[in-house]
Amino acid sequence: MKVHDFALYSTIFLYSLLYDTRFLMIYGGIMVMYMIFGWMQPNSKYNTTRKKIMIGSWDEPREGNVLANMEIDMTDVVKNLEKYK
Repeated sequence: MKVHDFALYSTIFLYSLLYDTRFLMIYGGIMVMYMIFGWMQPNSKYNTTRKKIMIGSWDEPREGNVLANMEIDMTDVVKNLEKYK
């Protein structure tokens, strides 16, 4: 847990204890639902924020490049090279 996360959670907790307990109940309910839905996802460890950004920002390539693999018979060239050596 980062320092600013701890500060946020402690501020919410202290505010709800001192001023309004309904806020604590709502916050607790949201956190419980978040944990339940997190446990229900089978691949939740793969659904990271970085992965979601990568999927959301993907766009098809717009370049004119064509990548191909080509095989050329070079036996005659090798024979000619050996002949000139």
